[in-house]
Amino acid sequence: MEFLLAIPLILLPLFFPVLTGGIAVSLGRKFWSWFLLGLVLPFIAAIILLCLPVKSIKPEILNHKN
Repeated sequence: MEFLLAIPLILLPLFFPVLTGGIAVSLGRKFWSWFLLGLVLPFIAAIILLCLPVKSIKPEILNHKN
C-alpha cells in the first residue's frame, strides 16, 4: 500500500522535465539537454524554451530518400 502512495512522489518531479523535453523536440531542439535543464529548473526551463525561436529543419532530413 505504501508503494501506491509513493508513485505520485516519484512521477511528479519528472513531469516538468519530460514536458520540457517534449516541447524542445517539437521546436527542433535536443531532448536530453532540455530534460536535464528541466530537472534543475522545472518551470523556468519550460518558459525559457517557449521564448526561444523555432530552429529550422535541416535540409538533409528533407532530401533523404529511402
